[in-house]
Amino acid sequence: MGSNLKRKEIASLCMCRRCINKEYNIHLETEDCMYSMFPQKCSSCGVTKDIVVNVRLTSKHKLKEHKK
Repeated sequence: MGSNLKRKEIASLCMCRRCINKEYNIHLETEDCMYSMFPQKCSSCGVTKDIVVNVRLTSKHKLKEHKK
């Protein structure tokens, strides 16, 4: 049983979409996400990638049922 991941928490994670999907067991697609202006180092994998800063309102339902 997992708690809801909030849209506001996404930016503070400083993670790429792939790592968010893997760590939180969700399936965000490229079009579901809004990214930082410049590539940054992902806090999970350590690779310089586009970092997810928010999730589009039309995709926020994907955050509700994750298990960590």
